Amino acid sequence: MAAAKHPFEGESAFMQMSAILGGQRRAYHGPPALEALIARGLAADPALRPSAAELADAFAAAVPLPPG
Repeated sequence: MAAAKHPFEGESAFMQMSAILGGQRRAYHGPPALEALIARGLAADPALRPSAAELADAFAAAVPLPPG
């Protein structure tokens, strides 16, 4: 969502699944704080992924919202 593209390249669902299984994630070119957060969220090992609450907290710290 952050890059407006699927994080794993492929013309079809099969090709995307192959990229996922092969760990071939599309490079993200954006703010470095988000790059690290996205990498953690897409970790192949589920034990290395942050919880939804941790992800929300890290995102809020990386991208502060304007007041209002």
